[in-house]
Amino acid sequence: MSRYPIQRPVWSAAIAPPPLAPTELHIWRAQLPQSELLLAQLQDLLASDERERAQRLRFAHHQNRAIASRGILRLLLAGYVNEPAAQLTFTYSDRGKPSLVQSPQAEPIYFNVTHSEDLALFAIAPVPTVGIDVEIRKPMPFLAQLIQRYCAPSEQAAIAAQPPECQETCFFYHWTTKEALTKATGQGITDLDKVQLQLTATGAMGIYAHRPSSVPWQVQLIEPEAGYAGAIAYAAETPRSLQFFDWQFPA
Repeated sequence: MSRYPIQRPVWSAAIAPPPLAPTELHIWRAQLPQSELLLAQLQDLLASDERERAQRLRFAHHQNRAIASRGILRLLLAGYVNEPAAQLTFTYSDRGKPSLVQSPQAEPIYFNVTHSEDLALFAIAPVPTVGIDVEIRKPMPFLAQLIQRYCAPSEQAAIAAQPPECQETCFFYHWTTKEALTKATGQGITDLDKVQLQLTATGAMGIYAHRPSSVPWQVQLIEPEAGYAGAIAYAAETPRSLQFFDWQFPA
């Protein structure tokens, strides 16, 4: 996988967020807690609509992950804006992308969230067009069909150029890039074959084949921990400085 620029970040343990510089993106990693005590503390931070959304999920472990990831998001954002986590309010686009409600005088802050199994990632940014996705790498018995269905011809060629034992992992990075790009725009998962990961001499870029943009889409592929594939996508003329933090539950 020599052509795939995958970063394996060094994560700094932290409880409180550091200042967010205009040229930075902060990426937080968290293990979603399973203990009843921690889940109860996180659930107490949620608004009624957030609790109802979690309760609509079919299985208890999915409900717990939704509660935990939303509660941790509130704690993180509260640290950035210096407000109580339970008092934060959100607004939603017509496609459901959430945004933090802030006063007109505040420095705007934006976010995107993803989780797979018990691993959650949070992207915190000073610009709205940011998306993040993570997937646990599981065996894909119908890999060839998935590549043909969801990947553009150039992506199919890039995957085919890799050794057979690497192609499944490569597909996960194409998939997470597509998810991150669609989440960055708030458009949802549509026309995934039109959303592409393009490998370059210096890294990776994202392409919306049916949605031209004057600002390029920067993509950073990451392995947040062993067995997972992740991608961060954001619109910017040049790559931003990515800072990686391991979230610790406050004592």
